[in-house]
Parts: sequence; structure tokens; C-alpha cells
Amino acid sequence: MAPMGLAFGSLLGGIVVNKFSLKNLMLLSNLLGILSNLIKIQESTPTVLFGRLFSGMSGGLMNFCFGKALNETVP
Repeated sequence: MAPMGLAFGSLLGGIVVNKFSLKNLMLLSNLLGILSNLIKIQESTPTVLFGRLFSGMSGGLMNFCFGKALNETVP
């Protein structure tokens, strides 16, 4: 589930960055990562799967944010 979340988060990053700033998108991604880890604490299979999906989305968003921030700062 995490690789699917990574792909979805990376694709979602391009759409969401236009509505929010890059800084706010990084904060949102960190919040999503914290919430996904709190979801994964539950011991049932569906909650662990959803937690891994959201954790992958958080990782994909951060991957997009770091790449975009690197392009903006390095000439």
C-alpha cells in the first residue's frame, strides 16, 4: 500500500502546490505523516493498510516538495 500512496502523493503534490504554498504543503505533509502513524497504532488490518497508504502519500508529497525546493534554491 505504501508504494501506491507514494505514487498518488507525488501526483497530488503538483496539483496541491498551486493552491497552497510550498511551505504549507510541507507542513501538511508532516501532519499527514503524524496522523498516519497514529492510525497504524491500531492493530486491525484495515487501519494498518490505511495508515500505510497515508504514510506513503506523506512520503510522496515530501519527495515532491524537496525536489521543488531544491530546484528553486540551486541555480
